[in-house]
Amino acid sequence: MDEAENAKDDAEAETKASVGDHLELYLQEIEAVDDYWGPTFRGVYESNREEAFLERLEARIQEHDAEIEKMCNHHYRYDTGSLVT
Repeated sequence: MDEAENAKDDAEAETKASVGDHLELYLQEIEAVDDYWGPTFRGVYESNREEAFLERLEARIQEHDAEIEKMCNHHYRYDTGSLVT
């Protein structure tokens, strides 16, 4: 029975990883394509993983916000230094 439980756990983990990979691909499509996102959103909707996708999307947005903040802070430091004479 332990082998059956292990096999079930492995299958569940593989399914979660596969779903996670698909959600990651959807995010990459959105970042790469500027024109038409219809097929991407249809894929998310048809997979019934809207909630998981929205969570990943929010995490991606927070990552990008943090990167933008780092860049702005870095450039702001140099800009203010050039003003002091």
